[in-house]
Amino acid sequence: MSSPSIVHVSVTCTHQREARRIADALLRKKLVACANSWPVQSHYWWNGKRVNRREVLVVFKTLAKQAKHVEREIIRQHSYRVACITIGKVSTNAACAAWAKQVITTKI
Repeated sequence: MSSPSIVHVSVTCTHQREARRIADALLRKKLVACANSWPVQSHYWWNGKRVNRREVLVVFKTLAKQAKHVEREIIRQHSYRVACITIGKVSTNAACAAWAKQVITTKI
């Protein structure tokens, strides 16, 4: 495994359409190499009440140097007042790291 130059940026969305719209924007801007999404059941507190609802979790693969730009773009496009975005460094194989570096071409 190579050093953790790849990060996962994750966020939940209200539905698949919103997840796809955000993923398309980030891919079009070459800020991420990949986006994976799947339905989840979320349980959380909001305005003093427990909420249980279906959402779509999206995980973006990007370079560490792009993470803050990805975060800003998600916030700009997201429908939630508080989009809970997590960013975590991951270790990956050399081929995956090279692929991500090749396809993420936005210069910051």
